[in-house]
Amino acid sequence: MFLPKTMVSIHPYFTIKDGKMYQYIALLEEILVLKEAN
Repeated sequence: MFLPKTMVSIHPYFTIKDGKMYQYIALLEEILVLKEAN
């Protein structure tokens, strides 16, 4: 899966803040799907 550098840089922040990696991944996937749809 391709991750822009900006996504990678905020990745640890979301992991530490939420403690639920799957939620961040689901959100990221939704964003990617929306971008592809447009």
